[in-house]
Amino acid sequence: IHEDSLPKVTGKGLVSDTEFVVKYSELLEEILGFGITQKLPFKGKFFYKSCYQLGPDNVEYGKVHYGGQRETMLVELNGTGCQAAIPGWENRLYEFLSKCIRPKITRVDVAHDFFNGEYTPDQALLDHDNGHFDVHNMRPKSECRGTAWRNDDGSGKTFYVGKRGNSKFTRVYEKGKQFGDVNSPWIRF
Repeated sequence: IHEDSLPKVTGKGLVSDTEFVVKYSELLEEILGFGITQKLPFKGKFFYKSCYQLGPDNVEYGKVHYGGQRETMLVELNGTGCQAAIPGWENRLYEFLSKCIRPKITRVDVAHDFFNGEYTPDQALLDHDNGHFDVHNMRPKSECRGTAWRNDDGSGKTFYVGKRGNSKFTRVYEKGKQFGDVNSPWIRF
């Protein structure tokens, strides 16, 4: 979001970087149930000048990147942070973003676990071949990784659709085997 979103939403003039970070932490506390707990000893990603931790010291819920980058702020909320957020956070976040200047969601990572192997990398390969991953009649590139595709050695199979860095990227892999359980049916999509 643009930095000017905070004064617009809160109705308070903010001048210093510290005021912006404190106010943003308070807003995140209202939305998620937790805010910024500490400044991290390194710069933020994507050319931001500073980086702050969301959530308690012993568990990372995400990060806030601030300073530079065309007067914007970036919030990264990881899976642990999504689980820790108080119920209804999605609607509160939507309400907040609808009042902001130039809000933009740049990336969303979603995973689904098939603990009993209800969907497999082999099925994903077949679905790809049958056009189920096509977009606008274009079939994305795909890739099979892992020696288990030719000889099931227990190391696991991974099937990729698309390429990293593209707007859409899918990975279907044998998660249980990644952890060393050669008999695990656990698949992550």
